[in-house]
Amino acid sequence: TDFFYGRAVCLFESGKDDEALQDLHAVIALDPVHTHARLLRGMLLEKNGQRSMACEDYNHALEYLHGHQRQPAKFTIESADNIQQLRQHLYLLCIRRGALLSRRKEYAAAIQDYNEALNLDPKCEIALIQRGNAYHQHGYFSSACADYSKCLVMDQSNELARKNRALANMAQKNWRASLDDFTFIPEGKRDAQTWLFLVECYRGINDVKSALMAAEKALLLASNAMSFHGFLGLNKLLTKCLVVKGDVEEDAFPRSKATLKTLTRAVHVLPNSNFARLKLAFALFGRGSLREAAAQLQVVTLSDPSNSMAAELAAIVHAELGNLHVACGRLDALICNETSIAGKAQLISSRGVLHQRLQDLPHAEHDFWRSSQMSPGKSETQYNLGCLHMQREHWFLAKMAFDQAVKALPTNDLALLNRSVVLFHLGQADLAIADLNQALAISPGLGHAYLNRATIKITLGYAADAEQDLSRAVQLLSGQNSVQDASAQECVCETRHILNKSQGRAIDTLTDYSNLFDCNDKIIFESRIIGTSGQSPLRSLWFECLTGSKKL
Repeated sequence: TDFFYGRAVCLFESGKDDEALQDLHAVIALDPVHTHARLLRGMLLEKNGQRSMACEDYNHALEYLHGHQRQPAKFTIESADNIQQLRQHLYLLCIRRGALLSRRKEYAAAIQDYNEALNLDPKCEIALIQRGNAYHQHGYFSSACADYSKCLVMDQSNELARKNRALANMAQKNWRASLDDFTFIPEGKRDAQTWLFLVECYRGINDVKSALMAAEKALLLASNAMSFHGFLGLNKLLTKCLVVKGDVEEDAFPRSKATLKTLTRAVHVLPNSNFARLKLAFALFGRGSLREAAAQLQVVTLSDPSNSMAAELAAIVHAELGNLHVACGRLDALICNETSIAGKAQLISSRGVLHQRLQDLPHAEHDFWRSSQMSPGKSETQYNLGCLHMQREHWFLAKMAFDQAVKALPTNDLALLNRSVVLFHLGQADLAIADLNQALAISPGLGHAYLNRATIKITLGYAADAEQDLSRAVQLLSGQNSVQDASAQECVCETRHILNKSQGRAIDTLTDYSNLFDCNDKIIFESRIIGTSGQSPLRSLWFECLTGSKKL
């Protein structure tokens, strides 16, 4: 055994792994408890990707060594003539098996091995970092930070521990703590990926200027690397830098041409990047360039039919282009393929919006009801259901739906606005004004709320109090000149008419309810599409869905 093991070590050190394995097989066949051979063979098997067999070798060696540690007088281990060598051997095996278990995503078992290694050597930086990584992957971010901090106490220059601690803090959204660690690294040693992490941290604390600077640094490093090397991995990194820069530009300069230019360049650098094309489609859609957005989405869906995000946005784009039946068909396919109950409920609610725009109210009501049964407590679904009942002038049912919408999301300003209209029709003017006050506290720029509050005050005979609200409504609504909110212009004209009539002739307007507006043209279109941050949590998109008359 000594001859074969000695030769295996020489072959291993010479890089002849296959020949070394043959000798190690011979050693273990002669002596199954030869732990040094088990350790070395496990390392070579792990290197070859045979992780299960490597783990078996580590298990055998550790089992035997644990037995020897409990009863040292009854065993003799080759080349281990004192307890220190035994502890060193155990330590190495625990580290190797822990790393292997981490690669197999068995993090709890890996942490136990690292615990044993640290019991043998509490100051082992490798064991601390690897246990911190296992904690991080297992979701225990605070424990991970504690392990990385112990490493940094022993060695302030340990960049790996510092970066990993920064990432663990990012996972907990401790942006400033992450910034402290990232900025501790000298600028000359920061790579493009580190600058991208800094972008995320700066965006987390709403420091858009610094985020833009960091994005420029990341892009410069990636561009320089591409010019020197030019392989696919760097191409992907450059595309990612461009997309992140586009996101930051959108934060700093909403709807600017710079964002479109940056994202277009990203698509040009890596044409097969669906991620970049989807971001560009988002930017085009947000600027009203629907046909250009549809063209980008078509490329994505053709190359990746399973991309639900692209398919969902394509359905919305078709809806905005007026191709409602096409949009419904796309949503039908998405609903069939969706596996989660919450996701299916969300898509069904969105289909209900399209049915409502097609004036297919029975199917719309069924979709909203079905969505609310599958995912109770969704404010958006109840809001849409309330709008449908308002369209039918079913005031009590509308009030019940809006009550549920506000209960689920107290900051739903449009639900409060529409409920105020319903309450007014039910003869509860005081409660209607209370809802409008709450809506304006949430969204001070909600022009229709000022208009409705003024109208209710006029009908109650408080013309003087109403004049200030009417003036504010005119100021807000006259500034809305987007194509999607063309109804605002009509609101402004009627508001000016009411303002003229309210000056000294309030009694004449007691029966004029025509200026009470609901938000049936502001239906919440639910979507799981991620916005410009790319991280994130699910977001609802709001679209103008004109459903006919805007007057009650």
